[in-house]
Amino acid sequence: MAKNKELSVVEKELAYQESLKKEQERLKAAGMVKESETIMPTMVDEDSDNDKRIDLSSIIPKGEKDLSGADLISRETELKSDGAVVIASVVNNELQFQEAAQTPEQIDMVQRKKDYIANQNDKKKIKEKTKKKKVKLDKKGQGVIALMSLVAIAIIGFTIWYYKNAPAEDKFKVLTVTVELGDALPPHMSSYVTPGIGDNVSDSAYTKNVDKVKIDSPGDYEYTVSHAGKTKTGIIRIVDTTSPSLELREVTITEGDAYDAGTFVADCTDLTGCNFEFEEKDTESKYKEPGKYKVAILAKDAFNNQSIKQTTLIIEAVGMVKYFQKNNPFDFNKGYEETERYEIHFTNFNSEAIILKGIHTYTYKYQDEEMYKYDYKEFYGLNGYTFDDANLTIVKTLDASTVGNNYSTFATSINWLQSEGFSETTAFE
Repeated sequence: MAKNKELSVVEKELAYQESLKKEQERLKAAGMVKESETIMPTMVDEDSDNDKRIDLSSIIPKGEKDLSGADLISRETELKSDGAVVIASVVNNELQFQEAAQTPEQIDMVQRKKDYIANQNDKKKIKEKTKKKKVKLDKKGQGVIALMSLVAIAIIGFTIWYYKNAPAEDKFKVLTVTVELGDALPPHMSSYVTPGIGDNVSDSAYTKNVDKVKIDSPGDYEYTVSHAGKTKTGIIRIVDTTSPSLELREVTITEGDAYDAGTFVADCTDLTGCNFEFEEKDTESKYKEPGKYKVAILAKDAFNNQSIKQTTLIIEAVGMVKYFQKNNPFDFNKGYEETERYEIHFTNFNSEAIILKGIHTYTYKYQDEEMYKYDYKEFYGLNGYTFDDANLTIVKTLDASTVGNNYSTFATSINWLQSEGFSETTAFE
C-alpha cells in the first residue's frame, strides 16, 4: 500500500505540472500572458488529506526571464534533500536566472542512519582507545616515579651505610679556608676538615702541612691534611677585603701654590699600600681662588678597597701670611744656638685683621753630641718635638692663635714681634 501511495502522489504531481505547462502555453497563445510572465507556482501539501496546493510565489524571484523550463516540484515527504535549489542570482546589481533548476538528489534515509550509527561507533572506539592509552601512560609515569624513589632511597641508604662502615681515612673532607690578610691561620683542625657522620675532629688525629702558604701575600695556596694514613689536599685563600686606615689634615696654602690629594694625608695604613686621589676629579682646577673649601680624599689599596674622608682646604690671598724670625747666638751653657720663628696667617691684610692661625717654632742646633743626646732623652716622646740625629738638631713646633701678650690683631701682633727683636722675612725653607 505504501508503494502505491507513493506512485499516485508522483503521478499526481507530474499530471499537475503537465497541466500547468499546457495552461501556460494556452494563455500565451491567447495573448493573456506575456513571454516574461509565468503562472503562479504552487506545490502539493502532501501532509494534507485533500489535494491542497501552496502558493510559492512569495519565495520565487520575479524577473524578465522565462522560468517555464524549471521543474518546481515539492518532494517534502518522499525525496528528503540537502542544500537548496538556485533559480536566480544577482550579478552587478542585475538579476540573472538559471537556465534550468535541478531538484536535489533523493536521500537514502536508511543508509544515512546506518552511516550516522557507524560514525558514532567510530568515535566511541577512538575515545575508548584514547582513554586506554592515557591510563597506560599514567601507569607508566607512576612506575617511573616509583623507580626514581627506590633509586633515591637506595642512594641515601648507601650513603648512610658508607659513612657508618667506610674506613675513617675515606670519610673526612678537606675544606677551602679563607683568611684575611694580616690575620693568623686558624689553629684548630675543625677549620680545615669535615669529618664523617658521627665523628669529631681531633687535633691530635689530623696533621696539616701549610708550608706553601704565604700568609702575608693574597692568593690561593695548597695545603694538605693527613689522617689514618690518608692525605688529602685543600686550598687556603688569603684575601684582602680591609679598607685603608686613613687620617687627614687641614691644609692652608697661599694663592697660586700647588697641592694634590697626598697633601692632605697625615697617615694611611694598609697591608697592600695606599694610593690617593680626590673624590671630585676636578678639585685642583675647581679650587684656586682664596677661600675655605671642603675636599674629600679617596684612598685605595691594591685590591681596590677604599676609604673616603673629608678635610678642609684654605687658600689665602697673597699678603695674608707674615713670617718673622729671631736668631739667638750659641749658648755654651745650653750647648746650642736657637732660632725662633713665627708664621702667622691673618683673615685679611689690614690693621684690624685677626690671626687665623699661627705656627711658632724653636730650632736648637747643637755643637756637642753629648749635649744633643742628653736633651734627646729628655724631650723624646713629647708632643711637637722632632729630631735630626745627623745634624744634631731638635725642633719644637707650637700652634699660635695669638702672639706675645695674647695679641691677636695684625697691628698689635706685628708691633710686639718687632719690639722683641723679630724681623720680617720670607717663607721658611
